[in-house]
Amino acid sequence: MATTTEVDDLLFGSVEKGKFTGKTTDTSKKPKKVGTDSLGKQEFLQLLVAQMQYQDPLEPTSNTEYISQLATFSQVEQLENLNASYSNTQAFSLVGQTVTVSSTNSETGSATTIEGVVDYVIMEKGKAYFSIGGKLYPAEELSKIKSTDFVYDENKPTVSKAVWNYNGAKPSDVTVAMNFGSSIAEASSVAVMIGSDYVIKGDSLTFEDGKLTVKKEALAGLDNGTYMVTFVFDDERSTNVTDQVTLNIVNSTANTETETPKEPEESDQEENK
Repeated sequence: MATTTEVDDLLFGSVEKGKFTGKTTDTSKKPKKVGTDSLGKQEFLQLLVAQMQYQDPLEPTSNTEYISQLATFSQVEQLENLNASYSNTQAFSLVGQTVTVSSTNSETGSATTIEGVVDYVIMEKGKAYFSIGGKLYPAEELSKIKSTDFVYDENKPTVSKAVWNYNGAKPSDVTVAMNFGSSIAEASSVAVMIGSDYVIKGDSLTFEDGKLTVKKEALAGLDNGTYMVTFVFDDERSTNVTDQVTLNIVNSTANTETETPKEPEESDQEENK
């Protein structure tokens, strides 16, 4: 009786120059896929030609059936053309929009996702391609579209919640975590407004390691009290953050004035004589 190994060799062994070698072939590799899963106008026409070539000569297909199939072929062709035209028109409407393109490398199987603003759209061999960051991507690989407002809100500058306490008797700097945003919403500078009219900017502010610092000297001129702090960024939409930080000031000497003696009036001078 043949063993399992011998049976495997018979089933999977190879033959060279008319002789059985017994060498097994590698069956772990998957065969390459031939053809396509979709049925387009080209495949439809091939099927129609094959039907005409291999029909039963004793019972041939009637002319009416062929005309019907040709009409169906014409409809398929028009639908494909209409779909391509619609897809291309839709691609051109995405110029200036933020899109996500997802593609899979046919050789490695690795997936790549690219997000960016569509600079322009070009047509090559009837297909639309997006230009994103100087590179072209097939429009058919489009996976996501974001509106400009959504992208702005997603990337606009932010300020963390905090309470600043400033003691005039022991003054110190105050800090808060903050970022200047990114992408189309990125800012390059910020001003801090205390209350409704006291503005701090320039050298009185420093930003390092994701934290904004307001120097103590800039707060010395404020009266005692609690203030709402507004952050005004210079991004394209002048983003204002007003509900994250409050400032408490105590022991302020901002309004302390030294009283000078009054000059005696003329009536007082006459009485003193």
